[in-house]
Amino acid sequence: MIIRLIDLVLVLLPTSALACNTSQNLPGQNIDVYFERNSAQISADQVLKVANWAIDMRLRYPIQEVLSIG
Repeated sequence: MIIRLIDLVLVLLPTSALACNTSQNLPGQNIDVYFERNSAQISADQVLKVANWAIDMRLRYPIQEVLSIG
């Protein structure tokens, strides 16, 4: 009886660990930003695009380790 109980516990333990979905298990998210020809600055619509993307990432993935724009 005790051996069957131990077997049951050992079978159930690994399945609960597989359900973990932390930020380390999620893929990275990227966005492309385009510069105008011969310019070191991005246009206002590209700034807005990056800002909206950053807000969307924070809403979609509330638990984050890093949000890096660089």
